Amino acid sequence: MNNKNYDLLCRVEQYARGHSMLECTDIVVGYSGGADSSLLLYALSVIAKENGINLTAAHVNHMLRGEAADKDEEFCRRECEKYGIPFRSLRIDVGSIARERSLGTEECARNIRYGFFEKIKSELETNGSTVHIATAHNATDNAETVIFNLVRGTAITGLCGIPPVRDEYIIRPMLFLSKDDVLAHCEALGIKYVTDQTNAETVYTRNRIRHNVLGELRKINPSVETSIFRATEELRRDADYLDDLASLHYFAAGEHYGEYRKEYLSRNDLMTARDAIRRRMICKFFDAHGAGYEHTHIDLCERKLVLGDDFSLSLIGKKKAVVSGGILRVEDDTREKYRKAPAWEITLSEGENILPDGARLFLFSKKEDAEKIKTQNVYKLFIQQTLSGDTINNVFAVRNRREGDTIKIGGHSHKIKKLLSEHKVPVSERERLPVVERDGVPVWVAGVRCADGEGKGSVNVYVIYAKNS
Repeated sequence: MNNKNYDLLCRVEQYARGHSMLECTDIVVGYSGGADSSLLLYALSVIAKENGINLTAAHVNHMLRGEAADKDEEFCRRECEKYGIPFRSLRIDVGSIARERSLGTEECARNIRYGFFEKIKSELETNGSTVHIATAHNATDNAETVIFNLVRGTAITGLCGIPPVRDEYIIRPMLFLSKDDVLAHCEALGIKYVTDQTNAETVYTRNRIRHNVLGELRKINPSVETSIFRATEELRRDADYLDDLASLHYFAAGEHYGEYRKEYLSRNDLMTARDAIRRRMICKFFDAHGAGYEHTHIDLCERKLVLGDDFSLSLIGKKKAVVSGGILRVEDDTREKYRKAPAWEITLSEGENILPDGARLFLFSKKEDAEKIKTQNVYKLFIQQTLSGDTINNVFAVRNRREGDTIKIGGHSHKIKKLLSEHKVPVSERERLPVVERDGVPVWVAGVRCADGEGKGSVNVYVIYAKNS
């Protein structure tokens, strides 16, 4: 055993033991054939054997890349035969299922992968086994997640990155290794792997972060992924401590109601705690009542409760928060009308632009770049429009609808609000549907209509709306 090999195995095992990852009889390894999962399979093949743990490799062929995906599956099968590890594979047309279920392709693929891993886990557990599921997330994945969450806006939980263990059985034994570390170990140990060419495309946010943002940060600190990993470890410890304190306050408040009934939270309950604890108590209260929420909901609820104001706020999942007399309750939201969304506007840049609700709007000056989005089958719904790009300023922006908005169709100005109604766009969608404007003038309402003369200029641009699931 060479020094590189010994160092890798020691570090992986030490990290795994530190997070109780090896306290099981079986491990199902998610194995795509890429460098990360290939190194993970190799490391666990040695560590598991030394600790009396059985391994099963699980591979999902998403059938999105045709012959290339089939070759990857066959590669994984051969490697598992070489290691003597049982190999389980699933071939499934993720693109078709994503469309049927109205899900984004990435989200659908992830759900199917984990569903397959869980199925194998359940089968193994019928024999009394204790089963963990191992995935090959690394420190670069973790850094991308932190940067992505930071840019979109997040609380401390989002800055904690990828947890080393989720749900007590999904483990990430190589989370401390950067992508460069992974590749270096694969080369030093002669570990073969396959490469997904779509990972090099920079039209997707995570790839842009990896190739552009992290690339610039490495010029400041070559070990930026390691630094971010250490920061997330510290933040996670602090977040866990604050969450424990919030639980103590939350359940202590429940004792006043008898048998921890959480029918309501009172202003007095919150005022006995610090700000960070108050917010977590409200989160726990919403979670207990099956209400989805964003940080803006928590901000408003906390502020109104502290001020003693009465109010009602629509939450996610047909629930609403109601405060009256200093008491916060969660009720079913049966109203058909929806609260007007805050105004937002984004100046469009070439490539991918993320909208506040998570949907994507792509702007391309070349038609072939627009075609890549469709052929790569990543998003569930494409609405594409060609717009003229030869105006004086040619500044494109996207925003949500404003009262009084009009768009020129058939030589006349039409109110966008009326167009949405005529096209039977659900009330809940009308505030989310993006309006694209050029030089301050609305030229396209995604999925509804575009203005006169668009796409007929001497120079055109191509806009694609990829709807969020």
